[in-house]
Amino acid sequence: MENKFFKKDYSLLYDVIYSKKNYKAETNLISQIIKKFHSPNVNILDIGCGTGEHTLELLKKGYKVTGIDLSNEMLKIAKKKLLSNKLFSNNLFNLNAYNVNKLDVKFNVILMMFNVIGYLKDVQFFFEKLKDCLEPNALIFFDYWSEKAVKKNPPKTTKKDFLLKEFKATRISKGKIIKNKVKVDLILNIIKQNKTKSFDETHNVGFYDIRSLVKTIQKFGYKKKNIGLSKFEKLINSKSQWEKFCLLKYEKKNIPSTKS
Repeated sequence: MENKFFKKDYSLLYDVIYSKKNYKAETNLISQIIKKFHSPNVNILDIGCGTGEHTLELLKKGYKVTGIDLSNEMLKIAKKKLLSNKLFSNNLFNLNAYNVNKLDVKFNVILMMFNVIGYLKDVQFFFEKLKDCLEPNALIFFDYWSEKAVKKNPPKTTKKDFLLKEFKATRISKGKIIKNKVKVDLILNIIKQNKTKSFDETHNVGFYDIRSLVKTIQKFGYKKKNIGLSKFEKLINSKSQWEKFCLLKYEKKNIPSTKS
């Protein structure tokens, strides 16, 4: 499956760029919330698992986890991590978020971190399809960019350098609000042995008013839960303060989707 972003060059730098992200603390909090609703024997789906850090930490805790991502390059890195930790790596799949039903598995917990929801073109359709893969009382964890925060603190051009033993890298990010999305142009320069390699990617990422979003999907049986929000937002928030956290609970029995 071809993917327009998170290609090889960016995927190789991904863990360097987010090296300060506290995946362990995030998964500890996720685990605490899961235990409030379910027994430890839950089936977790990590949508947009990327290089596998959340998946890895949850597997270490003994959870059964399946990961999907559109980027084969990201999945290659994730599989290597799991194997190096002597963990089962055949539970990672190159799959579109709209096609989770192809896994033919029911899940108790859905994880969508790093603003996966912002990359979905049709959020309402996604949540309608997703319910066919959920066990009753399933939990859905996701972070998102807040519409209010994005408009209050509009995107700016940023530059960050990364110095490694083998090479030096620079990431330049240029953002622009277009309707209900932020168009992010990423330029990455890698300097190795006095030679510079440059490449770029464009990401169109949606932002949301969470009340409006939840209102559009509540007819499918989703209900917002105000548990762990402030603690999680302290962990995930950047200087822009765009990132917010949402927890949903699926409170209806599985009813087939009207769309195929």
